[in-house]
Amino acid sequence: MLIRDEMLFDKRIIKRNLKAGRISKSEYDKRMRSLKDLTSESEVMDAGITHIDHDIPAVKDNDEDEL
Repeated sequence: MLIRDEMLFDKRIIKRNLKAGRISKSEYDKRMRSLKDLTSESEVMDAGITHIDHDIPAVKDNDEDEL
């Protein structure tokens, strides 16, 4: 299975790709240094958790095929 370049460095699977030898630590470090710092373009989000004082109904099975 071929993995596209952008997926090799996907944050969700980077540890797996490093362990499998698909990329080296030096390739990973080089990729991280090449990324643009977008801090100045970010926004602060204010989020909170709302307490729900009743049971949440279970999701019904809709018989769709899983991937």
